[in-house]
Amino acid sequence: MGAYRIPPEIGPLIPSQPNPCTPSQGSFTIESVNRFFASRATLIAARAAFSMVFFAAVLAAQPQEGNYKIRFEPTAKLQTGTRVPFEVTVTDDRQQPLPDAKVMLTCTEVDGSAEFEAEAFATTPGIYVAKPVFPKTGTWSIRALVTRNDKRSSRVIQFTVAE
Repeated sequence: MGAYRIPPEIGPLIPSQPNPCTPSQGSFTIESVNRFFASRATLIAARAAFSMVFFAAVLAAQPQEGNYKIRFEPTAKLQTGTRVPFEVTVTDDRQQPLPDAKVMLTCTEVDGSAEFEAEAFATTPGIYVAKPVFPKTGTWSIRALVTRNDKRSSRVIQFTVAE
């Protein structure tokens, strides 16, 4: 096979890698170009495989939908400045009580001016109680987030808090 020369102004094919086509390395052959591109193709394939494995692991680490049924309501009058018990009932997709879950209420005033969290604790399997203290009157969105192992579900209900 014959040797070919590429003008130096073309520059390297991959800036951080040596270019087999530069005059400083002498003439090149079709075989040397094929080796160059084959090694780059292997590198690109390895990077692509790593990226797919990495992103698959990241996606697998994300919590999955738990399909939990969540019911919650206050068991006392909603008012400011005092602990108001909320009973949260959680069942799994077979309608069985869900034990050993982490239950968190996030209370957000609908105008966005205030937000806080209250953790709920289990009283019996599938029954949890949280006791948030509302700082002011108004309409509040309360989100119950239930997490168990790598699964979670949530539900949002609005309540009005009086003085």
